[in-house]
Amino acid sequence: KYNEKEDKKEGVYKGIYEREYCKIKGKNRTYNCVTYRMINDKISRKMVPSFRYKTIIITAALYHNFPKKYLSRLKNIQY
Repeated sequence: KYNEKEDKKEGVYKGIYEREYCKIKGKNRTYNCVTYRMINDKISRKMVPSFRYKTIIITAALYHNFPKKYLSRLKNIQY
């Protein structure tokens, strides 16, 4: 679902990110989700996630039993 406040927070209007809709399959249902993807290559090479964001992503990946190889990649991302 479109959320103008979230678009502003993620930098859609600055041309940094774009909103994408996706479907995520769960055990018993499919979820309609929104994600933001960085579109500016010049900026993306310089930007790193905040410690808070990285912690949230790793915590969720652990909770949902993501593969160890993927968790390792997440943990190695610099912040």
